This record gives sequence, structure tokens and C-alpha cells, in this order.
Amino acid sequence: MSEIDILKAVIEDLKSDNLILKQTLLQAQKEYSDRDAMTLRDHFAGVAMQGLLSADPENRWGDEDCAKFAYQQADAMLKERRKSDE
Repeated sequence: MSEIDILKAVIEDLKSDNLILKQTLLQAQKEYSDRDAMTLRDHFAGVAMQGLLSADPENRWGDEDCAKFAYQQADAMLKERRKSDE
């Protein structure tokens, strides 16, 4: 095998490794962005929480209860939304 053939083989190996690395990075980016993307449920919960906190600025609910209730309201909104789609 000539030096040129060896270099060609090394280049092909690097291309292959680069493709695997690129695919891995793209998959990781997709998983990261999908996991952290805001859903409609998150949006509804945020709006509900905004309303709760504007009505009770001291947040006497407590953070966890306020968030839990906000998501319960979001789930109710989504349930009603599905009914209108039927």
C-alpha cells in the first residue's frame, strides 16, 4: 500500500468518525431542545401562575402548591380544548 493509499484511508476514517460525531451531536442537540422546549401545557400553567401570583403577590400558597395548582389548571384547559376538537 502506497503512502497515498494510506492517506486516503486515513481521510476516509476521519470522515466516517466525523459523521458519527456529527450525528451524535445532532441527536444530543435534538434531545436537549425537545426536553427544554416549552409546551402548550407549560404556557397554560405559566399564565395560570401569573394570575394566581397577581391575585396573591405574597404567594401564601407556597411555591410548590402554586405550581401544582397552575399545572392542574393547565391540564383542565387542555382537557376542554380536546373536547372542542371532537
